[in-house]
Amino acid sequence: MDRKFAEFNALVDGLDTFINPTEIDDGATPDCQNVIPTGKGAFKTRLGRTKHGGEVTSTYSGQGYFTYINSSGTYEELVIVNGVLKKKNGASWDTISGGTFSASARVCAVQMADRLYFADGVTALCYYDGTNIVTTGVADAPLPSMLIRFKNRLYANDVNNKDRFYFGGALKSAGESDNTGNFGTGSPSYGGYYGYGLGKIVNGFGKLGANYLVVGLKEETHRISVVSNTGESDALDHLDEMISNAVGCSNHFAIDNMENDLIIPSWSDIYLVGEIASYSSWRARSISNKVSSIITGISASMKGKTAGIYSPTEKKYYFAYADGTTYNNKVLVYDSYYKSWWKFSNWNPAAWVEFNDGSNNYYLNYISDNPSDSFCYQVNAGANDDNTAINWYWKSKIFDLKGFDIPKKFKRWASLFGPTFGTITITIYIDDQVNTASLTVGTPITASVGLGCKLLGSFLLGAESNASGATTSITNDYRWKKIKRPNEGTRVQFMFSGNAVNEAGQIEKFKFYYNENKRKKNRDKRIA
Repeated sequence: MDRKFAEFNALVDGLDTFINPTEIDDGATPDCQNVIPTGKGAFKTRLGRTKHGGEVTSTYSGQGYFTYINSSGTYEELVIVNGVLKKKNGASWDTISGGTFSASARVCAVQMADRLYFADGVTALCYYDGTNIVTTGVADAPLPSMLIRFKNRLYANDVNNKDRFYFGGALKSAGESDNTGNFGTGSPSYGGYYGYGLGKIVNGFGKLGANYLVVGLKEETHRISVVSNTGESDALDHLDEMISNAVGCSNHFAIDNMENDLIIPSWSDIYLVGEIASYSSWRARSISNKVSSIITGISASMKGKTAGIYSPTEKKYYFAYADGTTYNNKVLVYDSYYKSWWKFSNWNPAAWVEFNDGSNNYYLNYISDNPSDSFCYQVNAGANDDNTAINWYWKSKIFDLKGFDIPKKFKRWASLFGPTFGTITITIYIDDQVNTASLTVGTPITASVGLGCKLLGSFLLGAESNASGATTSITNDYRWKKIKRPNEGTRVQFMFSGNAVNEAGQIEKFKFYYNENKRKKNRDKRIA
């Protein structure tokens, strides 16, 4: 028998559901949950979530989550639940008077100077002025479900004229918002509209830099630039250029900027729109090929409920979606540093906010889409999900070790752990055989960042992997042990997992030895 070994130490290629588990890259995973990449090639349990304030409104899903900067420069947090606008006040959420919204529609909001405008596609355009909801200063406005600020003007769609976008008056020279809600085209003409024609549907807005408004139609993507802007009370001319006649937008609420590019969700993929270096043109390219089966698997009725945000602090794009439920219950995470996708469970975002506390400390928050969990949450905080365990796992590809027809005896197993504490379960699949071992690595402790004692070590994965519990004073321990009864097969797959409160794992690499039984292969061939 030929004795060989295989070692895998770059495990950050992320989720790949597009290619068969036997054909994906060695560092990719056909299935994972609640893990993220770290370091040069390791993965670890994600951080948790913690309640952000008290219950908003019992038995209702969130409709919107916003930040408002008041005249004193203080950042306020606002949410809409059951059609009611509420402001965070300590642990409570206080009702804002002056008006209500649809009790079920998603709500979009954009701040123009001292006004935070709202659109839900049902209620007439209105705004929050720091005290109440008001309609003063709103004239000839469309009935919008989406808003965006571009060139110091408010741009909006219209649910009654779906092929158009509208623009209001500009901010005044001293920055006042007096005319921003005026869409009238009389004299002086503050606003106007631009249309695409019968059958076209405006589905989303985004911005690329300071000069381009991106309009996502249902089946096309366009960029808009301003040709003339001669005064705060003059209408605009626009130049329209098509970016793609094949890439459309499925949902405005999942569009966001990622560095210099724009992320746009389509019906089957998530696209990155931006300028191509060395070319005077723009392109839309898919960044979600490896997880497109998940995106296409979202039911058509739920694609409009997806919610996305890019966190410059985390360097990650978070895309919440519904998987077999009537509310968002999963999150796809694109790590822009590693350029890989990961999947989270137990988070239910209806809308996201990256909140600035006024001292330039940023926190990623969401309001729950689950009506039985009517809270806001801060994520990437703590070692548990609101005192419940983070159920995590990572599966390797199915390795045939360049010999899918060669029988092998798998002899010895080892794994190198990074900062880890708690119990890690290792499941080994050899053809149809399943072997499971549980290792206690470190001592479970409560830690704000979800990591316990520092430990680097190697442990057997198999029948004799009875590693003893470690303490916070443990030194590096490289222990190898053999499986008493080696298992034979042609293919092997590993799964690392954990599911205990305040426990977390980090896997740096794993390694195994095996013998090839080529004589048996040849014998089988002769028999055949």
